[in-house]
Amino acid sequence: MVTWQRFVLYIGMILVFGSSPLSAQWHVLEDSHFRIEYRPPAEQLAKTVQKTLHRVRLPIVSSIDYRPTAQTRVIICSTEDDFTTVTGGFAPEWGVGVAFPAQNLIVLKSPRITHALERLPTVVAHEYVHIVFGQAVAGKSVPRWFHEGLAMYHAKELGLTETLSLSWVSVTHKLLPLDDISQSFPAETNAARMAYMQSRSTISFIIEQYGEDHLRELVRHIRTTQQFEHAILLTFHYNLDTFEQNWRTYVRGRWNWWTLAANTSFLWLTATMLFLIAYWRKRRQTRQIIKQWESEEDWLGLSDEEYRDIWS
Repeated sequence: MVTWQRFVLYIGMILVFGSSPLSAQWHVLEDSHFRIEYRPPAEQLAKTVQKTLHRVRLPIVSSIDYRPTAQTRVIICSTEDDFTTVTGGFAPEWGVGVAFPAQNLIVLKSPRITHALERLPTVVAHEYVHIVFGQAVAGKSVPRWFHEGLAMYHAKELGLTETLSLSWVSVTHKLLPLDDISQSFPAETNAARMAYMQSRSTISFIIEQYGEDHLRELVRHIRTTQQFEHAILLTFHYNLDTFEQNWRTYVRGRWNWWTLAANTSFLWLTATMLFLIAYWRKRRQTRQIIKQWESEEDWLGLSDEEYRDIWS
């Protein structure tokens, strides 16, 4: 609790003094919706983040039915030290982005740190959902798993790796109780990853069993009621315990041994195809080199025996 209070105080100082804590070494790219701060030479990265934010903004604010009333501030950190300083050390070690809805602030690690440029659009969308939804339900008690599941849904975070992981947890009966991930997620990386996957699966359950309209209805009820459990009751006409039971049944049916076997086979097939492609390309490259050598022999006008003598 002391750490959290210190962090809130730190963010408050940043808001009071504007961008001064980041010094003149930081540059700014801004428009009516976003203020992006970065260190040179990350200007192109800042433009990419800005473009991504504008691409995802309307779908997210329309689905949640809330629009931030002020510029959302985005700070891109080019070093781990910058990230630790700006977040006050609040972010977990495995975190690549953090959102603070009350401060309308997103802090991102540069791909220079994460070495995962391909994940940048996903991370940006994920954190912006936290900003919009967090402000929409400000002051309400909403489980962490719903926050994260909603963010992952809008960021389209459910690939082959996640499917395999969730299938394994499902068939080995190691699903965490939702209550265990209502307040916080595990600090350990693998356990945290599974908490995220479970969270994402709760949104999949809602959409596949009831449709996206029910997800939007649930978000509306969360905004207009004081208790998350009451919002669940108004939307699905049963309580949170029944929601969890139905979700577990859904997960066991959706992510099971068949899913695991099918995707494992797909992985082996993909690996085999990649190996064959690499082998074919190597053979082709070798043939081209040999052909080039042969053409050089012809160009020299030497017999095979004379050509070999050059290298002897």
